[in-house]
Amino acid sequence: MVALLASMMPHRLTQATSWLALLLTAALVQSPHLWFEVGAPNMDFIAHLLWVDQMGASLANLELYPRWVHASNYGLGSPALLYYAPGYFYGVALLNLLIDDIWVSIRIFELAASLLTGAFALALFRSHGVARLSATLGAMALQLAPVPFLIALHFSGLPWATSFAALTALGYALLRGDRDPESRLDPGVILALAAVILMHTLTGLMALIGFSALGLRHLGLRHIGRGDGRPWNRFGSWLRWWALSVVIALMLAGLHLIPALTSFDLASTVNWTAFYKPDNAFLLPVFTAPVHGMRWPTMQVAVPLLLLPTVLGVFGYLRGQGAEMDAPRRRAITGLLMVSGVALALGSELAYPLWMLDSPLLKVQFPFRFVVVVQLTALLALVLVLDHAIRTHARRAIRIGVALLALHLLIGAGLVVKMDFIEGRPMDVEALRTAPFKGIPEFRPGEAQLSAWLEWLEQGGQAKECALQSLECASIVMPDRATQWEVVNPHATPVPLRLSMFDFPAWTMRRDDAPIAHRSANPSGLIQVEVPPGRHRFRAEWQRLPQEWAGFASSGLGLLIWLGLVWRRRSAFSRR
Repeated sequence: MVALLASMMPHRLTQATSWLALLLTAALVQSPHLWFEVGAPNMDFIAHLLWVDQMGASLANLELYPRWVHASNYGLGSPALLYYAPGYFYGVALLNLLIDDIWVSIRIFELAASLLTGAFALALFRSHGVARLSATLGAMALQLAPVPFLIALHFSGLPWATSFAALTALGYALLRGDRDPESRLDPGVILALAAVILMHTLTGLMALIGFSALGLRHLGLRHIGRGDGRPWNRFGSWLRWWALSVVIALMLAGLHLIPALTSFDLASTVNWTAFYKPDNAFLLPVFTAPVHGMRWPTMQVAVPLLLLPTVLGVFGYLRGQGAEMDAPRRRAITGLLMVSGVALALGSELAYPLWMLDSPLLKVQFPFRFVVVVQLTALLALVLVLDHAIRTHARRAIRIGVALLALHLLIGAGLVVKMDFIEGRPMDVEALRTAPFKGIPEFRPGEAQLSAWLEWLEQGGQAKECALQSLECASIVMPDRATQWEVVNPHATPVPLRLSMFDFPAWTMRRDDAPIAHRSANPSGLIQVEVPPGRHRFRAEWQRLPQEWAGFASSGLGLLIWLGLVWRRRSAFSRR
């Protein structure tokens, strides 16, 4: 019936209606920020707000990739943008350059991300011949998905939440119905994977791990593919092109990844192990919860209890009706199930031994993070199965599928309404942006000991330091948020002075525009300079680390390779 109703609508009208539905759903999902201006004004929100502000100020000052956030740590600064993926901050900062309202820019970017999530989901469904009404409802369900909403509105992980759009784009690029299953290097797949990494590095790592499971559909599933009886050959072929795609995507993201990963020891890495442990963060924790408790019960229990029946229902339908499906849809559903299974396993206590090893998996921090992958793949698979059930008049499957889809829609809408009218707190963004901010612990310079620099600030900071040395000091905040210091030394000899900025290997200090030597004042980690007699101006100048230049070179080379793949593909199409 759903497919029949959808087919009766004029194509142009239904296309316009689909886009209108996606736009309205995006506006509903983002209504706490967009219309009611409520949310969770916590430490993460303030951090992202300051990082966006720094990115915008630097871009306006023609500094194309800033790494230092001057306002963090009560104005002492932080190399946060050296380590955090820049995609979200570039997007919002560029909007802010046009609009000159950082809060409006954040909300527009969130709205656009939600709209793109629905658009890529709709495109994937339509590429498999899903009826427009079913495809639109499925795309709306993905926009209303609890996981990105909870991340954005409860955790205030705005880059993580908006990266869901890039993750959906990756799903579309890998699983669209018109994609040749034997195709090799796909520029769309490479670009989407790089986009996920540049939006949120940990989501990129989980996508890389999770979607690697797509290759498993070639093993032991001889009814899928070309039926040549050589599943291991197909698996090996897929593995080669996937590995090469990953390498090129990592090269594209190199301007962020290389300096972030190779300079990790320059930051307070102890905070990664002190504050972030996997013991209390598994999905559906049966054994660990009684001992360690739970970090986020909603994400660890409630959301998996919604997604697990969805995955099991899709699996049951595929086993019973999979032979009746066309090959592209069967491949897509099988792949989505395998990605879901791997992500659920890695996020649950089944993978407990892996989380106890010193491996890249620990960079994900919390096992329950893998639920973001399951949220995408489970809903995509559900809609593909439901549409097939409608076409084949499988009444029982239709009832179950409609119930599950309706449940996803209702829970998503319920979370929005709850945040709008019950849980949301007012977002006084300008007050948050200008208030002193302690900063994120893991992004402080490694030599800065918390007790030492906090004590320095509590005792009066720069003003007290200058008074003790009988110096006249003035701090000047520049348009790019950087600070310059004007110091008058009335003494006949040079005087050592700690400045209100953390030291970092990339800083070169200048006195009256001439480079000078400086040192790090332990244990506070502040920059210390010598002030000769007379009036002088000091400023810090960021000299890019060798790792940064290596990252730019990697991205440039990756871009050339990617453009070559695009040109080769277009040439191949033009010859057909």
